[in-house]
Amino acid sequence: MGAHCVRAAPRHTSEDQLQLHMPQPVTLNIYNVGNSDQVNILNRMLRPLGAGAFHCAVEVFGAEWSYGDYDEGSGVFSCQPRVCEGHRYCESVKMGKTTLKEGDFAKIMKLMEMRWLGKEYDILRKNCCHFCDEVLSQLNVACMPAWVTNLATAAAALQSAGECMEKKRRSLGSALPTLVADTLCCGCEVQSGKAQQVEIISASPTRRTSMEAAAARMDGFGAGSTLAPRPGGFAEIPDAKGFKCEH
Repeated sequence: MGAHCVRAAPRHTSEDQLQLHMPQPVTLNIYNVGNSDQVNILNRMLRPLGAGAFHCAVEVFGAEWSYGDYDEGSGVFSCQPRVCEGHRYCESVKMGKTTLKEGDFAKIMKLMEMRWLGKEYDILRKNCCHFCDEVLSQLNVACMPAWVTNLATAAAALQSAGECMEKKRRSLGSALPTLVADTLCCGCEVQSGKAQQVEIISASPTRRTSMEAAAARMDGFGAGSTLAPRPGGFAEIPDAKGFKCEH
């Protein structure tokens, strides 16, 4: 916004007041963002595809209204039609006529000035196009052309998708340790902030010793059968007929 743009409602002469009761034409003035030749070339390429990087403003009652980023105060400003500094005028779209009186429109703009703060400007989610769309709605005329907002809408959707994926990644990252613990631990008590006790389950069965194998074979000879180790390290196994087997 340059010297031609001000953040105040324009004044009208008494002659202008004679026309205020009549329906007033509403025009959407569209600019290529900035003064860069690269943006102009880009918009010429994207325009047939229904997209582009644009600045826009609503012209009504002899002034042009738009929204920009400011460190303090409202982001709403007005200027002479089609001469907004900092952008290159591209084209205008007639949006119809409004029956709203200029006094009522001025009251609406005062309320919007308080809601559309300059520090809240966001190039994708809260920019001049969103502001103009609300102004057009207040004037009860045609809606914003889709090709003016398609590029910003697509970029905002991609950004939202990226943020959503990042939140899911963080959520999964925080839940993964608990998920792993619940999967690998069997019968262990997991307590937050305390040492965890984990029961280790062997992956392969333990090989039985020769004594245990012999004892298993003798299970059929009576529940009272016992194995008595000898001093030499061999087991004494009672025979079924009462004699002993010596190794």
